[in-house]
Amino acid sequence: MADAKKVEARVLIDCVHGKCNDVIVIDQTEVKSLEGVVDAEPAAVAYAKSLAGAK
Repeated sequence: MADAKKVEARVLIDCVHGKCNDVIVIDQTEVKSLEGVVDAEPAAVAYAKSLAGAK
Protein backbone atom coordinates (compact mmCIF):
# COMPACT_ATOMS: atom_id res chain seq x y z
CA MET A 1 0.00 0.00 0.00
CA ALA A 2 1.33 3.42 -0.94
CA ASP A 3 1.90 6.14 1.61
CA ALA A 4 -0.74 8.84 1.80
CA LYS A 5 0.19 12.01 -0.04
CA LYS A 6 1.64 14.67 2.26
CA VAL A 7 0.68 18.32 1.95
CA GLU A 8 1.67 21.53 3.67
CA ALA A 9 -0.98 23.24 5.76
CA ARG A 10 -1.24 26.41 7.84
CA VAL A 11 -2.27 25.87 11.45
CA LEU A 12 -5.18 28.20 12.25
CA ILE A 13 -5.38 27.76 16.04
CA ASP A 14 -2.95 26.67 18.75
CA CYS A 15 -3.42 22.92 19.13
CA VAL A 16 -1.59 19.59 19.15
CA HIS A 17 -0.61 20.21 15.51
CA GLY A 18 1.27 23.43 16.26
CA LYS A 19 0.85 27.09 17.01
CA CYS A 20 -1.24 29.51 14.97
CA ASN A 21 0.42 30.27 11.61
CA ASP A 22 2.86 27.35 11.79
CA VAL A 23 3.24 25.44 8.52
CA ILE A 24 3.02 21.68 9.01
CA VAL A 25 3.14 18.65 6.74
CA ILE A 26 0.20 16.26 7.12
CA ASP A 27 -1.53 13.51 5.19
CA GLN A 28 -3.87 14.94 2.59
CA THR A 29 -6.57 12.60 3.90
CA GLU A 30 -6.51 14.41 7.27
CA VAL A 31 -7.13 17.91 5.91
CA LYS A 32 -10.92 17.59 5.62
CA SER A 33 -11.32 16.25 9.16
CA LEU A 34 -9.24 19.16 10.48
CA GLU A 35 -11.33 21.89 8.83
CA GLY A 36 -11.14 25.02 10.97
CA VAL A 37 -7.89 23.82 12.53
CA VAL A 38 -5.64 23.74 9.46
CA ASP A 39 -5.84 25.25 5.98
CA ALA A 40 -4.05 23.53 3.11
CA GLU A 41 -4.91 26.12 0.46
CA PRO A 42 -1.69 27.31 -1.23
CA ALA A 43 -2.47 30.98 -0.45
CA ALA A 44 -2.87 30.21 3.27
CA VAL A 45 0.41 28.31 3.37
CA ALA A 46 2.20 31.12 1.50
CA TYR A 47 0.78 33.69 3.93
CA ALA A 48 2.01 31.73 6.96
CA LYS A 49 5.44 31.36 5.36
CA SER A 50 5.54 35.11 4.70
CA LEU A 51 4.89 35.76 8.39
CA ALA A 52 7.80 33.53 9.37
CA GLY A 53 10.05 35.50 7.06
CA ALA A 54 8.98 38.80 8.63
CA LYS A 55 10.22 37.81 12.10
